[in-house]
Amino acid sequence: MTSIQIIMKNGEVKEFPHVGRAVRYKAIKSWTDKSSGFDYDLQVWVLDGVVQACFHPMSMREDGHCCNSDRYKGMAIKEAIRQFRHDANSKSSLIG
Repeated sequence: MTSIQIIMKNGEVKEFPHVGRAVRYKAIKSWTDKSSGFDYDLQVWVLDGVVQACFHPMSMREDGHCCNSDRYKGMAIKEAIRQFRHDANSKSSLIG
């Protein structure tokens, strides 16, 4: 199994397992206020239950948000998931 390393602001290195989607779907139901890892549906990094900001250049943000990390940064992951679903439902109701 491969893993992903993130260097924290305090210099500590945290290692997160890179898991397949089947395992991840089991984990998503158990996001807590202290969970850390990558949410594959939202495509965001989560640290201690909070969506982390992206580091895309400002030129990518000309039309608003460049990605979900930019859109939901600083939000609790559970709230970000609710907002993501709400946004998706709103868009689908406009289409049909």
